[in-house]
Amino acid sequence: GLTYLVSALLLANLRKGYLAPHHAEETEEKEWRPTEETEEAAWPPSTGEEALLMTPEPEATRGFFHDLKEGLHYLRGQPRVFALGLTYACMMAGVLSSNVLVAALSMSILHAGPVGFGFMEAGWAFGAVVGGLTTGLLVQRFPPAKVLVVSLGILAVGHALFPYARWLWVAVAMHALFGGCRALGGVLTQSSIMATVPRRLMGRTQSAFSVIATVMQVVMSFSLGVLAQHASLPIAF
Repeated sequence: GLTYLVSALLLANLRKGYLAPHHAEETEEKEWRPTEETEEAAWPPSTGEEALLMTPEPEATRGFFHDLKEGLHYLRGQPRVFALGLTYACMMAGVLSSNVLVAALSMSILHAGPVGFGFMEAGWAFGAVVGGLTTGLLVQRFPPAKVLVVSLGILAVGHALFPYARWLWVAVAMHALFGGCRALGGVLTQSSIMATVPRRLMGRTQSAFSVIATVMQVVMSFSLGVLAQHASLPIAF
């Protein structure tokens, strides 16, 4: 509750008015005048469509739904970007909806109550920090795609085995491992998306993935709760 109050106070005290972000970029472009050679090296030849995508947005006041529609239209022709974004959206939805099951696991299986749930969430946070810090080291030694696939495999198999953890310390260690794998997957998918999507469409693409993740989160939260209550916790996991 306190964090929401602080956020509301900060938002209420923002300065008035609007400054379009691309103004700063225009200033930088005016200050730096590339020669023919540097311009050729910095900007590889592109098709007319790519040049259009890289053009700065003339209007910064377009609506959210217009941006969302443009992002989805771009993704229709970019299966690689869509696959990466859908992977990230699935992970986001899984992280947020999994608390339905983790709380039930702490209460019904581990009999640790809110304290056990807190320990598991602390383990997740620790693993996420470690995973984020070690991403750079791992991708230097192994191909990024291989690191991503292994991380997703650990998350898939690990969550299937998670409800069979009978001791709290085992559950905390497993959750820390999940947090590390989730951080690796998040960093790798997001960095790949940022390296592929044109700057002009970055916000629109991220908005599309956020909507997909939110819809999946709502569906998963209800379906996981129904499965846990009417089927079993292992099936829900």
